[in-house]
Amino acid sequence: MSFIIGEKILVQGEHCIECTMCVPECPEQAIDDTEMYLDVGGYVSLKGVTISINVEKCIGCGDCIPVCPTSVFSYLNEPNPGGNNGGGTIGGGGQPGQDGEDKDPCLQAAQPSAHATQLSQTDAFNNAFSTIGGINDGKEHGYVLGSQNGAIISTDVQHGGPNNMTLNHNFENPVGSIHIHPANDSPPSVGDVYSLINAYNGHNTYSTYYVMNPDGTVYALVVTDPAAMNQFLQNHPSTQISGFAPNFPPPLFDDWNDFDGNWEMSLSHILDKYDAGMALLKRDNQGNFRKIKIDTKKNPDGTSTNTQTNCP
Repeated sequence: MSFIIGEKILVQGEHCIECTMCVPECPEQAIDDTEMYLDVGGYVSLKGVTISINVEKCIGCGDCIPVCPTSVFSYLNEPNPGGNNGGGTIGGGGQPGQDGEDKDPCLQAAQPSAHATQLSQTDAFNNAFSTIGGINDGKEHGYVLGSQNGAIISTDVQHGGPNNMTLNHNFENPVGSIHIHPANDSPPSVGDVYSLINAYNGHNTYSTYYVMNPDGTVYALVVTDPAAMNQFLQNHPSTQISGFAPNFPPPLFDDWNDFDGNWEMSLSHILDKYDAGMALLKRDNQGNFRKIKIDTKKNPDGTSTNTQTNCP
């Protein structure tokens, strides 16, 4: 069920997974999760019996837009507003924008970043974070997070090896996962990139992979553009030698090694340069996830200098 509020906000109720993340964000309390209204008192049922919206109260502020993991809400004047297309093996969603120069990586990552921050504030995430952060055996451990009856819950803890693991779930609406890399300075791996693609294509609500390090650093690998992501997969399928982790094909592999072992910069650079439809985020001291951005400056001698910054 889709409808328009005040000629400004498009609401696509069929995408709702009842996570209720939009409810506390509405300053006018126009979104309700306590009872169902069927066109009574200005309310319209959004999903089942748990989410409804009062179209008369809505002021079109858009605060609900960035926190929704499945793009239920969108501005009408955005290109291709709203919507989404259509367990992964872990190894060591927004809409497609326009092709070309007008793709702003920071802008594309804004909504997934807000969602990653919001999801990381749930009890399910924090319990998982505390549990796997306390396991120091040199192996990977993780959880899958899902939306069920309006709440974010997790699987039981799952265990892997030193460099990889498989995360399984039986959620109808998985929304993300979190796993730990045993070494510090270890952002999501190349294997995680291809695993997220497969996870999202299996469930289009599964859009966020969190990776934590023993020192408490937390990254998030997020889907920003499903169409671009699948084009990236078609253009640059992973390569793998038996007994080794998946890797990027040439020339991406060469780019990966251009940053002197700074894997944060390597991964962020590749995702942006090759329009992978994904972004690498990192949690700051305030608990907000922000996209890692690489600024490249050409020097007079023809060399380049790369500087790591963060999106606003």
